[in-house]
Amino acid sequence: MNVKEKMYDRIRGVLYGVAVGDCLGAPAEFRDQAEIAARFGEIRDIVPGSVIGARLGCGTDDTAMTLAVAEGIMKCKPGENPVRQIGAEFVRWFCGEPIGLGGTCGRAIEFASKYGRVKSPSLKAWAAASEMTHYQLRGRSGGNGTLMRTAPIALLYTDDAERDNVAYGVSKMTHWDEDAATACVLYCEIISKLIQGQKLEDAVSCLKESKDYNETVTDPQPTGYVKDTFKTALWGWFEHNSFESILINVVNLGGDADTTGAIVGGLAGAEFGYSAIPDRWIEALDGKLKTRLDAAAEAAGKVWGCGT
Repeated sequence: MNVKEKMYDRIRGVLYGVAVGDCLGAPAEFRDQAEIAARFGEIRDIVPGSVIGARLGCGTDDTAMTLAVAEGIMKCKPGENPVRQIGAEFVRWFCGEPIGLGGTCGRAIEFASKYGRVKSPSLKAWAAASEMTHYQLRGRSGGNGTLMRTAPIALLYTDDAERDNVAYGVSKMTHWDEDAATACVLYCEIISKLIQGQKLEDAVSCLKESKDYNETVTDPQPTGYVKDTFKTALWGWFEHNSFESILINVVNLGGDADTTGAIVGGLAGAEFGYSAIPDRWIEALDGKLKTRLDAAAEAAGKVWGCGT
């Protein structure tokens, strides 16, 4: 592959990586390692068994909200703040059948839609909803519900400052917590550098400047807290050396397995590309889902001047 082909392969890898990581991890969600071993042995394929009723190959809230972010941005004019367009996609999903909807995201989306009394709440409505959610949760809005959906921002913005501002602002739509926003900014920076072909050590240099992610993780904790989730994803990414081994090792930790799978899938996809994802995982994805993933990849390819 030439340079542009490799970039497009990585862009598709990010989007499909999120989706296959989500689907692979869905049966392990809310289970511990002993229960996973007893029920599945080791999860190596996309199989049924989700406790939240996720349909096989369709993904959960992780993939749904990732696509909502992508499709919202795709509807924006150049330079437009994407919050309102993304928010409209969130509300549309919320009013349908939101499989796996997290508590923080659910509260914020409901508040925003009621506050704005429209299907496309304003920026003011989202800020008020996020702050109210944070207040109701007594300051505990530092979940991983924004990190799981933020990858498209790295793919659809080429300017570093704009990308960072959007990642921060889109996180704040539902999670008022600074830790969640910071993780999204770091994650998007790493993915952006990787899809451009930067060396791994350069792509992750931002982690060395962070007080929360500058140390090697030895005891991954796949909880719903954003710091734990990001550290678990980084552990899987750094400790294993192929797309397949990274995903398998992370989702079999259990806990919030679909989300850690989605997040590390985005990182692995950015490094290794779509071409490194096992065919059996791609084939297991729902056809309509793949159509949406491909459309988002094509939009990102146009932004970067690569792709079809």
